[in-house]
Amino acid sequence: MRPAPAPFPWDDLLAYCLTRLRWTPETFWRATPRELVAILATGATRTPTRADLAALMHAYPDSADGRSPTNPERHDGSDLASRRRTHFPDPTG
Repeated sequence: MRPAPAPFPWDDLLAYCLTRLRWTPETFWRATPRELVAILATGATRTPTRADLAALMHAYPDSADGRSPTNPERHDGSDLASRRRTHFPDPTG
């Protein structure tokens, strides 16, 4: 005799859709079974583990100067003023 299948994770799925996807309850209950299964298939409702975080930190390491290999911009905000001047010049001259 096979063991009973695990119950459908309604609570986890509902919480994820309402909080992370910012769906309204109406949107959630109007979603098709295929859409709900697609969300579950991504593993998005699972809370990341320490191993997941360690794998991400290894794949995308930050350097000592706040830059990463995939994004050379600084992450400490020091470049914000120069970007603000470039994108929003001072109208007074």
